[in-house]
Amino acid sequence: MMNKQPEALRLADAMLNYWDERGPDAEAVAAELRRLHEVNEAFGKRQEWWNDRMFELEAALRQALSPQWQGLTDEQFRELADEHLFYQPEGYEVSGVFNFARAIEAKLKEKNDG
Repeated sequence: MMNKQPEALRLADAMLNYWDERGPDAEAVAAELRRLHEVNEAFGKRQEWWNDRMFELEAALRQALSPQWQGLTDEQFRELADEHLFYQPEGYEVSGVFNFARAIEAKLKEKNDG
């Protein structure tokens, strides 16, 4: 069975429990290992908090800096339709749809990409 105890705590326990000839500083060293483990745990929690804030900030910045989609106004749509669509008198069919679609695409690109 694997020991899941953090290394600092395992070493502190080993120093106190398994060494027959421990010096007078063994308890102080074990206490310091335990203290440092607590400091490290607290640091890890603060680091997680900061990481979370950084991810939130990054997401907010991406949102703020991403260009907002610009659509066509009704006026612009009508202008493009008047320019590119026409009726075939013999069949009452709308022609120029492909050109109209390309014109819409070009206008949207102009508005959104500069």
